[in-house]
Amino acid sequence: PQFSRIGGFLFYMVKFNRNQKGSNCGILVLKCLNVGFSMSAVPDASSGLEAALANANRLLTVDPRLAEEQTAEILKAIPNQPNALILQALANGRMNQWQASVDLLRKLTILQPKWAAAFMELGLALRQVGLGNQAVIALKRSLFLKPDVPKAWLALADLHAAMGDTKAADAAYSMQLKYA
Repeated sequence: PQFSRIGGFLFYMVKFNRNQKGSNCGILVLKCLNVGFSMSAVPDASSGLEAALANANRLLTVDPRLAEEQTAEILKAIPNQPNALILQALANGRMNQWQASVDLLRKLTILQPKWAAAFMELGLALRQVGLGNQAVIALKRSLFLKPDVPKAWLALADLHAAMGDTKAADAAYSMQLKYA
């Protein structure tokens, strides 16, 4: 197997699927060994966590179910890995499993309280489950952390408009244009 060291862990790839055309379409299955020694030479990291996350990200648009499976494998090896959590939440959303997405994103925002993208995605997911007021709070938190994200301003503006608050919607649309 191919090995990759990340932090205090050594990963090795045990399965990788290819489709009939030879394209990478499957799941990188990673096994994790906790190692307490340093390695003098680090093998190519493309077989490790970075490749698995990149694969999950690519699968997100092609097959969210496979992206969710990919992130589940990553999370087995590294529980609470932030990038895997957000990708899994996005995959759940693409499969219309919005409550599962909300649950993962709430967990992620507790683990990563300064990650604006996590709060933005939480706001978008909360809106999908009908929790508009909580969505506003999450989107505002995202914008407090990183105010120069037009997508977050637009989501907040659209949410305010849908909730009938035209004054707040207009202000958010103005900010969206400012950062567009």
